Amino acid sequence: MIRIISCILVSFILTGCNFTADQNKAVSEENITESNELVVISLHKAKYPVKIFGNRGFLEFPESQEKIITDADTFKLKLSGNEFIYFSHKNTQIDTVLVSSGDTLKLYPKDNYIESSVVRLDRTFENFLQGFDEFKQRKGNQRIRKSIDSLKSIFYRVDNSGIPFVSGDEYTKYISYPLHVNRKAFSEDPKTLENLLMLLKKQFFEHKEYIHRSKVSLLLTKNIEFLEQYRLFNELSLLKNISNDKTVLSLINSDLFLNNDLQFSPFAKSIIGYILAVNFVKKETGSSASKNYWDWKPAYDKAPSLMNDSLAKYARFLSIERMIGFGEPIDDIEQKYNDFKRHYKDETINRYLDKKYIFDLNALRQINKDVAMISFNRKSYLLDDLIKKNKGKLVYIDFWASWCGPCRKVMPASRKLMSQYPKDEIAFFYISIDKDMDKWQKAASTEELENYPNSYLVLNTEASDFLKKIKLTEIPRYLLFDKSGKLIHQNAYGPESQSIRDLFDQNL
Repeated sequence: MIRIISCILVSFILTGCNFTADQNKAVSEENITESNELVVISLHKAKYPVKIFGNRGFLEFPESQEKIITDADTFKLKLSGNEFIYFSHKNTQIDTVLVSSGDTLKLYPKDNYIESSVVRLDRTFENFLQGFDEFKQRKGNQRIRKSIDSLKSIFYRVDNSGIPFVSGDEYTKYISYPLHVNRKAFSEDPKTLENLLMLLKKQFFEHKEYIHRSKVSLLLTKNIEFLEQYRLFNELSLLKNISNDKTVLSLINSDLFLNNDLQFSPFAKSIIGYILAVNFVKKETGSSASKNYWDWKPAYDKAPSLMNDSLAKYARFLSIERMIGFGEPIDDIEQKYNDFKRHYKDETINRYLDKKYIFDLNALRQINKDVAMISFNRKSYLLDDLIKKNKGKLVYIDFWASWCGPCRKVMPASRKLMSQYPKDEIAFFYISIDKDMDKWQKAASTEELENYPNSYLVLNTEASDFLKKIKLTEIPRYLLFDKSGKLIHQNAYGPESQSIRDLFDQNL
C-alpha cells in the first residue's frame, strides 16, 4: 500500500554551510557587541522574499519576531540566550540554525537554495556540537541507528525516487514523498514494533545522557535535548499515523513528552497540537455538504484530563486558535475564550488574543444591518458609510483573504487595473474575510496594501445581512457600485479581465 506523507520539513542545521575565510572576515567586530542579540547579514540574490523567524517556548510568549527580507540587509533580532532561527523562501524548504546571543548569522539566498553560516561568539558551543556528532558516530550508537532503520523498513519505506507532491505558500516550499506501508506487519508482528519502540527510546536516552554530561550552558543543553525529543516525537507520530497502534499512542501520551519541561520547548506547539488532535479532535461536516473541518471544542474541554494545568493552559490556547482557524461560529469561540479568561487570568495571553483575533471589538461583530470592518490601525468603519462617502465614484470591491491563493494570484492585475483609472473616478476597496488580524496584515503588506486607505478586515462575516443577501460563500468575489451608491453588479468580473474595464467604461 502506498500513502503520500510529508517528510519532516525542517532540516536542523546546527553548523551551517562552509564559507571561505574572506566571507567570514566580512563580519565586523562591531556587529557582535550586543550579548542579547543576533546579527543577521543577508546578501540577497534571490528573486523571492525570504522569511526569517524564531520559535520560543510557550513561557516566553509571544513568539519571536519575524522579518521578511527582499534585498541585501543587515539587522538584529532579540534572543533569549540560545534559540532556533528558521528561514526559507517560496522555492526552498525550511532550514534552521541554533544560534546564541552575540552570534552573527550570514544568509546567501539564491533562487533555488539558501546558504548559511554562523560566526559564533562562544567557541564552546561549536566544540559541543562537534563532540555530539562524534558521539553519534561511535560504533555502539551506529549499531542502534542501523537496527532502528532495519526495523522501520519492516513497517514502512519512504520512496525518495517516487514522484513527490509539492505544495507551498509565498515563503515556503513543501515536499512530500510516497510512503510504502506494510499494514499487516503492525498486527502480525507486535514484538518487532515493541523492539523498535524500545530502541527509539534507548537512542533518545543515550543522547540525553551525553547532553547532560556536557560542560556547556543549561539553556543550550535543554534546546539540544528538546530537539532530540522532537525527533523522537516525529518518529512516533509517523508510526501512529500509519498504524493507529494503541501502544504507540500510549507512548506519545506519556510523560516522555507531557512533562513540565515541555512548556519551555520551542516545539511545544507542534507536540501538543498533535496530541490534542489524535486524542480529542474529530472531523465534522461544515455548513456545506462539501466542506469539512476539524472540531477543536472537545480538545479545549478535555485537555485537562491528559495534561497538568500549565500544559492544559497552552493546549486550550491552541484549541481556541484552531477553532478560529477552522471558522467555527463566533459564539462558540467566544464562549471558550471567556471560559479561558475566567480560569487562567493570564493578561499576556488575553491581550494577545484580543489583538490578534479582535476579541476586544466583539460588539462590532453583532452588527447585522451592515458590514462592520476595521483598518490597519484598528479604526472601525461601516461599509454603507464608506459607499456614501464615495458617491460620485464607482466603487469596486474585492473580497479576499490571506489563505486564498486565487485571490492573491490576481492582486498584481488588480494593482494594474487601479493604475489605469483616476482616483476621483473609481474607488477600489480590498476587504478581507480573515479571522486572524496578524495574517491579514502580513498578507496585505506583501500585496502592497499596508498603506492603502481602502483596505479593511470584516468583523461580522456571520452576522451581516448584506453578506448573507449577496451569498458571500466563495472568494475571490467582486462587487460594483455605481456613482449613486447602488449595487449594480454583485458578481462583477475579476481585475485581470477586459470585461471589467468595459463595465467601468459603461458606467463612468
